[in-house]
Amino acid sequence: MAVRPELAEKLGFVVYNFVRLHCALNSLTPAQVAGLNLSARSKHKLLFVV
Repeated sequence: MAVRPELAEKLGFVVYNFVRLHCALNSLTPAQVAGLNLSARSKHKLLFVV
């Protein structure tokens, strides 16, 4: 089953900004640096909204 490009792009945005830790940001996500601290459950829900 092929993934639609627009969904892949949205998923990449969510993972990059809310899930993936960045060493340049002291092992925080960009969302955490911006003051948005999501629980693991909220991150999981975000992935399924995309």
